[in-house]
Amino acid sequence: MRVLVWNCSMSFRKKLDAVMRLAPDIAVIGNSEFPDKLYPGSGPKISGSLWFGNDRKSGLGIYSFGKWHIQPHPVHDASVKTLVPIECTNGNTAFLLLAFQGAPASGRQGYGKAFHDYQQALTYIEHIRGRTAIFAGEMGEAALSLWNRESVEGGYGDLEQVLAQADLRSCYHAFTRETPGRERTPTLYLGRDMRQGIHTTCCFASTDLLLGLEDVQVGRPETWLDYSEHMPLVVDFA
Repeated sequence: MRVLVWNCSMSFRKKLDAVMRLAPDIAVIGNSEFPDKLYPGSGPKISGSLWFGNDRKSGLGIYSFGKWHIQPHPVHDASVKTLVPIECTNGNTAFLLLAFQGAPASGRQGYGKAFHDYQQALTYIEHIRGRTAIFAGEMGEAALSLWNRESVEGGYGDLEQVLAQADLRSCYHAFTRETPGRERTPTLYLGRDMRQGIHTTCCFASTDLLLGLEDVQVGRPETWLDYSEHMPLVVDFA
């Protein structure tokens, strides 16, 4: 199973082919336009699409491919557009996905910000316990709180701890053995500036999935900066 997490910086219809070349099973796409623009020309490539937002030009999109089916979990609060629980199924295989779209990063002044859906996340995470699950999205400013050691309540450090208590851990850090805050591979180049690289995209997974973790890749800027200042994070499970 391949999970792709990417902030496409809008106009997803123009970038879908690049995503398709990575052959994901499930894709969490931040700043995705309302998916009707992906059809009919690209429709057959996508087996399922869910979209959450207030502006049809930019919302949180979750897409499935092949035999994967996606639908909102019954506990979903429809008023929350930037953090959604999704049931993902493929025959007898199933997992609960908490997909999110964080607040925009704003450079160095972004340090210390809280994850803006932290309290809602606590509620949803209760439904993860004991389940095969993934928590994935682009953190935005919240990811930077741990980096600067100025964590506020609900910042990245708190979220990481709560997820660990629910048996979810970062796939990137588990695979690379890198220390959070000292990642060697950025997932965001602010303003497409190669000197302003930071790591803000994440995919946490439950232990049963991590035991089958096969690969974690981050898109190369020479390929992806033409599409977005964000790089896709691609995670492969057995």
